[in-house]
Amino acid sequence: MTITQKEAVAKFLPVIEAEGKNYKKSAVVDVRSAQKGEVIVTIVNGIEETKKTAEEGDWVIKNPGGEEYVVPEKVFTPRYKEIDEPSAFEGYKRYQASGRIRAVTFDSQSLGLQSPFKFNAVWGEEMIIEDGDKIVTTLPEKNEVYRIEKQAFVDTYTKDNDQQY
Repeated sequence: MTITQKEAVAKFLPVIEAEGKNYKKSAVVDVRSAQKGEVIVTIVNGIEETKKTAEEGDWVIKNPGGEEYVVPEKVFTPRYKEIDEPSAFEGYKRYQASGRIRAVTFDSQSLGLQSPFKFNAVWGEEMIIEDGDKIVTTLPEKNEVYRIEKQAFVDTYTKDNDQQY
């Protein structure tokens, strides 16, 4: 069974707020402009995590582990800054990420759920989460929840000393 984003926020946000810790995205990523209508399938460890169809002005981000995903302009601009470093990928530029999140480790048993568990991402596509992954919300907004695969989280996030949000 897949739950909606609204149901996922209602189920996970109280747990994230009560038990979570704040993190900041510290990775340098590769970025290119998305083509309207382009479908980006996010694959982590050979498993399809989710997919999204790009809109005008969207960006495709490639994390250090190779995971690609689409980010809208309004999210991209405040959270990514171009740096003077060449990308290893043709058509991409290097950016320093700076987004902040609050996260908890997904534990299906303590939540009374099955692993893997599915919910709809804020963009409407199904997202899968497994035990050990992080379930997160953006800061300071706290208006959505999504999954970050456990190794991708280790590779791209560091603890944020500012726990006030």
